[in-house]
This record gives sequence, structure tokens and C-alpha cells, in this order.
Amino acid sequence: MVRMVERDKNHPSIIIWSMGNEAGAGPNFEACYAAAKAIDPTRPIHYERQNEIADIESVMYPSVEWLEEQGRKKSAKPFFMCEYAHAMGNAVGNLQEYWDVIEKYPRLIGGCVWDWVDQGLAKPIPGQPDKFFFAYGGDFGDFPTDYNFCINGLTTPDRRVTAKLMEVKKVYQYIDIKWVDGSNDKVQIKNKFQFHNLSEFDASWSLSEDGAIIQSGVLAPVDLEPGQSTAIDIPYAQLRVTPGAVYFLRLEFALRADELWAKRGHIIAWEQMSLPFAATAAPMATASSPLLVDESGDDVQISGKGFDLAFDKKQGTITRLVYDNQEVIASDAFVSRIRRGRRRPEMVAHGNGPLPNFFRAPVDNDLQF
Repeated sequence: MVRMVERDKNHPSIIIWSMGNEAGAGPNFEACYAAAKAIDPTRPIHYERQNEIADIESVMYPSVEWLEEQGRKKSAKPFFMCEYAHAMGNAVGNLQEYWDVIEKYPRLIGGCVWDWVDQGLAKPIPGQPDKFFFAYGGDFGDFPTDYNFCINGLTTPDRRVTAKLMEVKKVYQYIDIKWVDGSNDKVQIKNKFQFHNLSEFDASWSLSEDGAIIQSGVLAPVDLEPGQSTAIDIPYAQLRVTPGAVYFLRLEFALRADELWAKRGHIIAWEQMSLPFAATAAPMATASSPLLVDESGDDVQISGKGFDLAFDKKQGTITRLVYDNQEVIASDAFVSRIRRGRRRPEMVAHGNGPLPNFFRAPVDNDLQF
């Protein structure tokens, strides 16, 4: 503990000392606390396994509801999640719900995502020495093993961006953007930075109809000090609303100049908001020729110009579809017969027809080791 504090005490990026991770409790940690404070009394000390001697109270992986209870408590100690949002797999859980609570209560000071990077090792693909894959537990003939438990980061082993990282970036962004209540052209902006005025960034907007951008523009610099809020107008032109269309406004803030960590134009915050236009419903499609509908038991036959269609009402499926005398969909068994007064066969379906086959990607909890 002494070596760590002496080594790192002059690094301004360090704001909290920790006495370790998951290592129990006892008088040795009390001695570590006293030794660290003797060298550096300016920084708080954290230790999740012995909160009573630490300057910060903390836990790992609490529920959102339990975290909110901690936020309501009156305490001289701030509250911290030293681990939460386990990044294993393809998501980081209910991250937004955590931060809705964190930003609601001053006592809650955030948490640490576990983990930053997938800890895989590049291993040549057999027979293809110029290509490799990222190997993990079990890929080296090792057993027993935790298999992919170290593949739990926000980036891949070679630091490529993942969808998980993009979600964390969105939830963590330092600019809050939302509609002013009751408006569809005025947006409320809150600066959540500690040291940056929003006038340092470029702001732009775009308006989309069914996913296609139809208007866009650049906003004047938003002069807004840290912790302050303001409302701005979005100057989009009046629309002729297309029946059945969906409209969204997107607002972005981007770097105006190159930084050590990103280039000019890098998006630092954005929001996409639905425009509450009272669009009429799209007109219903009409048949170009008369339709003949016949129901018999659970079977429904619909015939028109160039097609014949059959449904099974009990199964809720199409049991047969014929276009221009070409059979497109057929059930396992059909009985065709000529009805009196009709020139073409009546389709009588006996079978299920196409059925939906839903599948989700397996997750670790599905595996049996």
C-alpha cells in the first residue's frame, strides 16, 4: 500500500485510493488505511470489503432498487459501485436505469464497468498461419478452466469498438438533450461537464422522414456553462406531413478541433427525438380486381386475378399460395375438388403451412459445462 501511494501520488488522474479487491477484512487493512493517509491525506480511500474503515461506502452489482435506497440514505459517506454492468456477452445490462438513479441522488457517485477489454490472446488458426483468432480458456488444452469468463470487456482484445462501448458512451454523455415540454421545435440542453462550456463544440441537427434525412442544419455555438441549462430553437422548415410517415429530430455535438484522443468532428453527445406530428394513417390498400372469399370450417380461400390463397384459421397460417399458376407455398397435404359453378379447383388445405421458427442466440446461462 505504501509503495503504491508513493509511486502514484503525483498523478492527477488518480482521485481515489483502493486497498484491494475481494480480500476480506481485518486489522491489516486498518493499518493500510493509516499508512496511506499518513502519506497522502488529500484523497479518499475505498475498500468494498470493509466499508466501516473506508471514506466511501461501496458494493458490487446491486440492483437498481437497492441502489436507490442507498441514494435516499443520509450519510456523510458517498456511495460507489466498485463493480457493476458486467460487460460479458453482447450487452451491459440495464445501464440507463442505473444512471437515472445515480443522477437523481447526490450521494451516489457512479460505478466501474467490469471490464474494459476482452482478455483474449491471438492464436494462429490451424493450417492458416497468417490468420489468427482470439483464444481464451480451454483453447490451450487447459482444464479446469473458466472458458470465456475473461472475454468480458467493452472492446475486443485488439481494442476495436463494440456495440456495448457505444451504449456506454451514449449513457455516459455529458450533454442532456430533450424536448421542452409541449414543444416540437424547442429543445432543452443541459451541460453536465465540470469544466467545459458547450460553445467549445459544434452543434448540428437533422430531420428524418422514415429514416431518410429531409432537412439539416448547423446551430450557432451554444454558450452554456457547466451545470447550466437552456432552451434552443431548431429552425426546420414547415413540413407537409406524409400520411403514415414517422419523423425524428437528431441533435449532435461534435469536437471543433483535433484532440489527442479523437479527431475534429468526433461526436461527443447526441439525441434522437420523435416529432409528435399528427399524421393521418396511410391509406389502406385496395384490390385492383374483385376478390372471391370462401370459408369452410377452419379454411379460408381467397381468389383474385392471377392468384389463389388459403388460410387455416385455427393455425393462423397460410396453407397455400399460387401466383400465375405457380405454386409458391404448399402444405404437406391438399385435396383439390371442382365446386359446382367454378372453373378452377377449390383449394382445401389440410396441414399447418409455414410456421414461425423463433430463435435467439444462446447465452452463457444456456451452456452446461
